[in-house]
Amino acid sequence: GPVAKWDITESNSGEIPLGVPRPFQFTLSNNGNEPLIISTAQASCGCTNLNYSKEPILPGKSTTISVTYNAAVKGNFYKSVTVRTNASDQPTVLLIKGTVVEKPAEEKK
Repeated sequence: GPVAKWDITESNSGEIPLGVPRPFQFTLSNNGNEPLIISTAQASCGCTNLNYSKEPILPGKSTTISVTYNAAVKGNFYKSVTVRTNASDQPTVLLIKGTVVEKPAEEKK
């Protein structure tokens, strides 16, 4: 059957400027012998934009899941995306985190 293999499941952006959306990339590979299908991918809040292919991932191939955080609020953020595939009954939880900071003074003209 399909075997889901993630490159990473957690990504830390460090500091990002307020109001500048920050994309995160996660790569999902199919290490099995049947097509891997992402049945659902759900972000923990509306502040994250999710983009992924709905096409089956063939054996030996991979796809990228893109998660963009809107950085609209100052402070630490810790958001999750829950991904379900046909490889397991258990979902995979992808984590993005970082700190949104005020833009440096020289950029505020």
